[in-house]
Amino acid sequence: MEQARMVALVERHLKAEGAGDVDAAVDVYTDDVEHDVVGFPTGVLHGRDAARGFYEELTANFRTEDEQPGHRYFSPDAMVLDQEMTGTVIGTFLGLPGNDRRITFRVLHVFEFRNELISRENVWLDVAAIQQQLSQPSHPQRRDPAMQRTDVNPWEWSKAFGYSQAVDVSGGERVLFCAGQTATGADGAPPTTTDMAEQVTMAFASLQTVLAAADMTTADIARLTVYTTDVDALLAAYGSLAGALAPNLPAMTLIGVARLAFPELKVEIEATAVR
Repeated sequence: MEQARMVALVERHLKAEGAGDVDAAVDVYTDDVEHDVVGFPTGVLHGRDAARGFYEELTANFRTEDEQPGHRYFSPDAMVLDQEMTGTVIGTFLGLPGNDRRITFRVLHVFEFRNELISRENVWLDVAAIQQQLSQPSHPQRRDPAMQRTDVNPWEWSKAFGYSQAVDVSGGERVLFCAGQTATGADGAPPTTTDMAEQVTMAFASLQTVLAAADMTTADIARLTVYTTDVDALLAAYGSLAGALAPNLPAMTLIGVARLAFPELKVEIEATAVR
């Protein structure tokens, strides 16, 4: 099998996994695929449906935010990939509670191919690094009891769109002003996708990364401003943003602009968070 085809299949699989698209992630597998993540309690799984169950559980507990590929090695029908993964544990991982903690760890994949599909995937995780990061004492994730937040909605219709007309906050100890976040890569390079929904997802993931670095979450967002070069396309993709914010209803403004920093950019999300 050609190396370019192997790489394309693996990148398609990893991209779908990172986006939480389970069906697309397993679509590149053969029906009798062997799937084994060493260190996970599931053990060796056989068949596409069994692998689908693994990814459904994984994406419900872990949100991928960044994947940095390392070395690649090839044989006629196999590929080895070394990468560094960063994400937020929103549920449990390796039996440990995540508490919305952001972790980074190394991953080694071994893929085998048959009939232009992936017939076997073995994954080794840096379990020690994961356990060490998840076992550290965490900062409190709840707001100070003295802080009071009230959503102000003289009209109820805005709630259906996932935002409030105003947010009244009193007693908060910290205010975080976030720069506009876009679909640029971790190196600041312009995005390779022009799809609005994908750019919204990537921009919001970057915002979550900034919040996590300041020990805050999306629940702390009090105001959101969304700039877009295509209002209609943004509204069509708005469900992904509203779903990521739920059940928070921050004050929000949508602004149409002629262009953003890079001509490839279609959306920029700016936030103010209070805790």
